Amino acid sequence: RIMGDVVLVCMRNARQERGSWKPSLSPRRIMGDVVLVCMRNTRQEGGSWKPSLSPRRIMGDVVLVCMRNARQERGSWKPSLSPRRIMGDVVLVCMRNARQERGSWKPSLSPRRIMGDVVLVCMRNARQERGSWKPSLSPRRIMGDVVLVCMGNTRQERGSWKPSLSPRRIMGDVVLVCMGNT
Repeated sequence: RIMGDVVLVCMRNARQERGSWKPSLSPRRIMGDVVLVCMRNTRQEGGSWKPSLSPRRIMGDVVLVCMRNARQERGSWKPSLSPRRIMGDVVLVCMRNARQERGSWKPSLSPRRIMGDVVLVCMRNARQERGSWKPSLSPRRIMGDVVLVCMGNTRQERGSWKPSLSPRRIMGDVVLVCMGNT
């Protein structure tokens, strides 16, 4: 749960009534475009907020990270190791790891699109016109609070939808998983 700018987790992994909410191992807050974490892993009053190991901001379609791991004034924002943009249903990445003007946008290693409840990936790793869209290795859909996956790894008409290995639902602030995988 969130208290102010701090992420709290329940130490006993239970509802709040039966556990104690303590700061997360990685409490964080946002200052401008920079993600800050608390170096002493406590509430802001008892710790010092420093930039995250991976502060980032967005410029257009490109994710930039700060090379000196500091606020923008003291560092230099460079493109992320995996800048990306969306063209239609395809995820494109920049082959030269730079702004679009200095690089070439190519399809991601895992371009994907959605058809109904099924995630499709492009077998030739290219735009749809040049490849063939097949179901993902883990197509999934949602039924109520349960994540279902297709046991036959195909469209629903040709496979059978069964609960995921990690079906989950939310009760209050707690994520529940089904121990019997059903």
